[in-house]
Formats: sequence, structure tokens, C-alpha cells
Amino acid sequence: MWKTIYLFFCITVLLYTVFKKRKADFLSIYIVSAVIYYWPLFLGTVEKCDVIDGMRVFNQIEISDMTYLAALIWILAGFYWMLVSDISRVRLKAEYTAAFQTDRRSRIAFIVLCAAETGLIAVSIVHNHAFLFGSTFNKVALLNNQNMADEWAMRIAIFLFVSGFLIKGKGERIAKLCGCVFISYTLLMGSRSHLVLGLMAIGIIWLRQQKNVHSLWGFAKEKKKVFLMIVVFIPMVFLLKEILPSLIEGDLEGLKHVILSDSRRNDMLMHSEPAIITCNLSETLRNRLEVQSYRYVLLSFLPGIGTLSGGRIVPADFYEKFQETVYPRVTQFGMGGTFLGEAYANGWWIGLVIMANVICICILLMERYAYGKANFFLRVMFLTALPYFAFYIHRQTWANLASELQNMIYIGVLGYILCLMVPDRRLADGWRLQKDTG
Repeated sequence: MWKTIYLFFCITVLLYTVFKKRKADFLSIYIVSAVIYYWPLFLGTVEKCDVIDGMRVFNQIEISDMTYLAALIWILAGFYWMLVSDISRVRLKAEYTAAFQTDRRSRIAFIVLCAAETGLIAVSIVHNHAFLFGSTFNKVALLNNQNMADEWAMRIAIFLFVSGFLIKGKGERIAKLCGCVFISYTLLMGSRSHLVLGLMAIGIIWLRQQKNVHSLWGFAKEKKKVFLMIVVFIPMVFLLKEILPSLIEGDLEGLKHVILSDSRRNDMLMHSEPAIITCNLSETLRNRLEVQSYRYVLLSFLPGIGTLSGGRIVPADFYEKFQETVYPRVTQFGMGGTFLGEAYANGWWIGLVIMANVICICILLMERYAYGKANFFLRVMFLTALPYFAFYIHRQTWANLASELQNMIYIGVLGYILCLMVPDRRLADGWRLQKDTG
């Protein structure tokens, strides 16, 4: 029964999102991402990972009814706030243009950040040289070798990637080129998420600036080639995890085998990230996990508190309990997370309903600020964080999500401070004139 109810509302909400005359926004991504990440719900079964005698095996299991109810709550929360947003815009006769104007100070601050990022990347490549340019690419070994400088280099890379494509005026082509170079570094480090999330932020702004596009369906009709590229790109996002090692190694034969092999493609599909996340949610609900990780929500926003306390003040207790309960024999690698599962584990169904609405409200508030008239970097700060809330959230825990938002705030505030440090042109001309006449 719950499967039928879920499928009905899922298709209904998806049709509204696609055909309704409205500007693209991150709530649209919220709805579409839920459908993508939980596509195994359409099948009714999922394959659960296990380790027996050191070998990874997969066992097919039925998806629990509670999983359909959890996904339904998530989608209906997004649909409710989408309706609220649409109605309020009609009443207020307001539509955010999402125009990004960049002044001289913002461009100079961008150059300073690019210089700092170049130095960080150079240090990172030297530090990870043996893992990046060895005979084989081992992502697990590379991740274990990464330090704080590597992590910040990748965070700043996505921020500058988004910034580079939003800068207008003098030097905008060079800014785009710099952004592409920096995001390529994240791919070299074995991360596909930074590129995907960055493209998502840039894509939403681009869509909102198209005057003749008033719905996702209208976009598909008006921009057929771009739409086709997106349709091809979306499944490639999840397949990229398998083909990225071959790309980095330059192994064309291995790449050809992954793409052309029917059995390999089927394995990648059935063991893809959405399949794993759906299984995580189903098993979390089936085992009725109980944790209290939300006690540390506010503490997690204090700078460095989780790191400096060694995890004692802000422990990652959900992930630890989840892994040992759902995958007791999987100890050599992680299985991702489940935001919906964590919400349920903290407050049962009430907790899940509350968190679904909290996330939607956060998306609306951050998006409104990003389309406002604040400093360029403060707007990019929220714009870069929004894809984590709207799309990437399904495999996250609250601690991960809070950490990503916190990091984007650090970078955005740094950019804002750099803007303040750049002297105004009129003030600089006044100083120059005073020096000449003095």
C-alpha cells in the first residue's frame, strides 16, 4: 500500500515541478534529487552489501514499508514549501532576478583567493604525489593520506569555481578558466561531488537568467541540446565513481571495459550510490536505530569545536552506531550515511517531519539571501552551500552538513574581508592626487 501511495505522490509532485510555470530553484533540485536518490523504491528491492571471508557480497532484500513513508514525508515537505514559495511570489509580485554584479573590489579579492588556492594546490600535489602519479590509483589510500590543507584546497576550489562563472565584466573569461582549473584539481583528488555540486549552483543561476524559460519543461523545449547533455550527465555522475580511477590512470582499456560491459554496467547500477543510500535508510528504519546526535547541532557550528575536542564534544555517534548495526561485518570501508535515517533515529517520525521542514526553510532562506543585494562573496557563500542541502543531503549526516555550511561561511567571510581591505578607487585616486600635489 505504501509503495502505491508513494509512487502516486512522487509522480504528481514531479509533474508539478517539471510543468508548473515557475523559475528554477533549489526546491526543484530538492524534489528531483529525492526521486533520483531513491529510485530503487520504484523496484521494491535493493541489494545490501556484506563481507564474508574477506569478500564483498550483495544480498537482495525487500525495501520496508517505513522507507516509503519516510521518502513520502520528505517529498511532501518539499512540495508544501514549494507551494508556499509560489503563492508568496504571486502575492508579493516578486521574482528574484539572480543577477550577480561584481565590482572592482570583488574582482581583486577573487584574484587574491586564486593566488592562495594555487599555493594550497601546489602543496597538496607535492604531499600526495606518490598516490596521484603512481602506477595505479588507490582512492582509499589517497583519502587516508589527505590532510587539512588538501581538504581546504578542495573546498576553496568549488567556491572559486562557482565565483568564476558568476563574475561579470573585466576578466570574466579568465575567472571562468581559473574556476575550471581549480575544479579539475578536485577530480584529480578523486572527488566527483565538488564538480557536480558546483555545476548545480551555476546551472540554477543560468536557468533563472533565461528570460524565455519559465519552467523545466519549457527549458527542455527551448534548450534541447543543453537538456540532452544534462540527461546524459546525470547517470554519469553516479557511474563516475567507477570510471574515475581509469580516467586518472589513463587506462583506456579499463575505461572501455567499464562502459561497454553489460554485467559491469548492471553492477554499477544496482550497487550505485542511490541503491546504497536507499538500503541505508531501509535498514536504519528496520532496525529502529536510536541516537541523540542532534544534541550537538548548535555546538557543531562553533569553530573547530569538533576537531579540537577529538570528537568528545561533538561525537559522530549516528554514523558509528549505524555502521556497526546495519553493516557489522563491513569494517574496511564506509557505506555512506542517510540523513533521513538519522532524523528518524533522533526523533522517530516527529523528528523526521521536523527536519524535512527545517531543511526546506533553510533552502528558502539561503536562496533568498543568495539572490539579494549583499556582497558578492556572501551571496556565493550561500549559493555554494545550497546544493549540499538540496541534493547531496541524502548521503550526509547533520554533522557533515553543518560542517560544509560552516566551511563555506569561513571562505565567504574571508572573501568579504578581502573586499573591505581593497581601497575604494575614488579614495585611492584622492591619495594619489594628494601625494602629487604635496
